[in-house]
Amino acid sequence: MRRTFAASLILIFPVIAGAAAPETSGTGSVPAAVSRPATTEDLALLTGALTKVARDMNRWAYTETLLVKDEKGRVKQNRIVRHDPSLPYAQQDVPAQIDGKPPTEAQLKDFRSRGEKRGRRIERGEPADRQDLSGQSVGELVDLPRALVVGDDGKRVTYELPLRQVGNTRFPPEKFQVLVRVAKDGQRLERAEVRLREPLRTKLVVKISSGEAGADFTTIDPKYGPAMTAVRGNASASILFIHVGGSGDVTRTDLKHVRPFAERFDVQIGPLKALDF
Repeated sequence: MRRTFAASLILIFPVIAGAAAPETSGTGSVPAAVSRPATTEDLALLTGALTKVARDMNRWAYTETLLVKDEKGRVKQNRIVRHDPSLPYAQQDVPAQIDGKPPTEAQLKDFRSRGEKRGRRIERGEPADRQDLSGQSVGELVDLPRALVVGDDGKRVTYELPLRQVGNTRFPPEKFQVLVRVAKDGQRLERAEVRLREPLRTKLVVKISSGEAGADFTTIDPKYGPAMTAVRGNASASILFIHVGGSGDVTRTDLKHVRPFAERFDVQIGPLKALDF
């Protein structure tokens, strides 16, 4: 369930955890008044913040509410799911409500089946939630050493993270902008965004005209890295001359730090990436 938002928008805007520039109010985007190569100190702040999130990102249990609407505001998906990585794989994602109704036995069975399949991928050391295992995550494509500082108000630094050109088959660097905001106090990642710079055509039949996705991170317990607590995004595209679009909103509440079931034998399986989407 950790990729429900990405799965919902994958056909028209294949990204999830978003970007933000420094803001005057703490939310929203900020113009890039500053743009300079990140210094050694800047990079240390950035990598420290990302490492803290990555270290604990798979250790949070939470209740996730997903709401997806089409471009006319009509609800297409609406569900509430409890995710707990400390439980056996088949029990890690349990729906409490789907489209305003209690889940049916068939839906519960489907969630259990998907959990078991995900568990097998984890045990094999494969990306657990990547629908296309050959796909690349933003975390695998960003070029951190070439990060730019595009905002610094003394308390927070906003970075633009360039994407690598070589070997990048998913996020053309000239088409996508990745931004992250880090609070200097405690090296805390606060927000990340991905934006479409200009229209993008994929596989000849899909033209993505606009889109952006953003994720907010919150410190739940000072002993651990911030957790992702909200993801919001929208996209507009044309598929075979048919216009489609919509928005997605994910919120996570009742967060609890737990020990993942995958580490029951004191073995940590697979790499953790703060920008794994």
